[in-house]
Amino acid sequence: VGHDCFLSRYRSQRSLLPLMSMIRIRPQYIGVAEQILLSASNMVVSVVVVKIAGLEWFGIYSFIFALTTLASAFLSTLLHRQMILIIASSTTENRRRVFIATLAIQAVVIVGLGGVLAVFVSLYPDLWLVSNFTYEIIAAAIFIGLYNFYDLCRQYLYVLDGQAYSLRCTTVYVIALVIGVFWVVENIQPIEAVAGMYGVFSFALLISLLSNRRCYQECFQGEWISWKYVQEILKSYFEQGRFRLVGMMVTWAQNQSMNPVLMWLGGPLIAGYFSMARLMVMPMAVVNHGLTNSTTPQLRRVYEARGADDLHQGIAYYSRLNMLLSTAYLLLLFIAHTTGILNSFVPEYAAVKWYLMIWIVTLLVTMYRHWLTQFFVVSMQFRFLMNVSIAALAVSMTGMISAGYYLENVYLALVFVVVGEVLSIVLFKIQLSSDTK
Repeated sequence: VGHDCFLSRYRSQRSLLPLMSMIRIRPQYIGVAEQILLSASNMVVSVVVVKIAGLEWFGIYSFIFALTTLASAFLSTLLHRQMILIIASSTTENRRRVFIATLAIQAVVIVGLGGVLAVFVSLYPDLWLVSNFTYEIIAAAIFIGLYNFYDLCRQYLYVLDGQAYSLRCTTVYVIALVIGVFWVVENIQPIEAVAGMYGVFSFALLISLLSNRRCYQECFQGEWISWKYVQEILKSYFEQGRFRLVGMMVTWAQNQSMNPVLMWLGGPLIAGYFSMARLMVMPMAVVNHGLTNSTTPQLRRVYEARGADDLHQGIAYYSRLNMLLSTAYLLLLFIAHTTGILNSFVPEYAAVKWYLMIWIVTLLVTMYRHWLTQFFVVSMQFRFLMNVSIAALAVSMTGMISAGYYLENVYLALVFVVVGEVLSIVLFKIQLSSDTK
């Protein structure tokens, strides 16, 4: 009924933005608050790792975390995002069927990937990463499996406009995480800190999943069709998701590969400096991620109901909002820098600040590019996104490897990530201009 009222108001007042009529603003801000809560807890864990084990171990922690984000992005791109776009306007019965099928697909994929990892570890025990960080890899694998079930439930609740309930489950997660962090601080040695923290993450995710009764109810009230139906759902995901999947992997290589590249070029300490700088600008990425997660289902409904012009307006609004909030945070960061607060509280800030400057520029450009991308995501133009991602990656990786390996200039290597993002923006602008003609 509420949605119909918004739609009716939109038709009678064509001059208003879509988000003022069709998109309810309050759930989006709850989604942002949830993402802030999640990322704040991750920041606390990162600070604890630095305090317990130092910047080198923090560099290792961040390196492993970058690999876990790849596994998470794989499942999110192939399953979670595709599910949202398909069921955004579905009937309740069909929505539940698709959700149950997606849960089944994800379970099979996670078990399969876990088996591949176990075989890999057993076949190559002498590899540097395996021989030195076996327990960390096992703990991170358990964490990523549980996290993807947690994230799938969270994305499904967003489709139901259940951001408030999702925030409740996340609050349970954070409380359990804080309890676990206190236990780690009191009982874990520095060399065990990384594995211990991933164990705490897994414990907190399990508690949160057990508390998510609404998703259980959706499963119990839904209908299991058959494994053939599950295969059909996976096929429908893959038809569009294959392009998005390649684009995601390319984008990950462009953005997240900076940590592995720095680990290769400079070792754990340089990776630690880089990760500390990234931690300081994380609130900007958090707001961006929260707005994206909580608005995608509504933007999809806007596109289906009113078309591309209204979608452009909605995306432009959120892009401006994102940049405004980021500017406010950067102002606070600048004040903290000029007053010496950062120098007092950030370990080895003299070295970290140069990476901080690179990260600020990178994030501002990346966020602008991200909201341009949203138009093509919501309209499901994944083949085009894949092609743009490949072109940007070719530029970024060529520059990073050349500057880092041959010129031995880490700072210049990181700048080429921005060059790749700028190329993406240019290509998106050209395509958007041609679409409007």
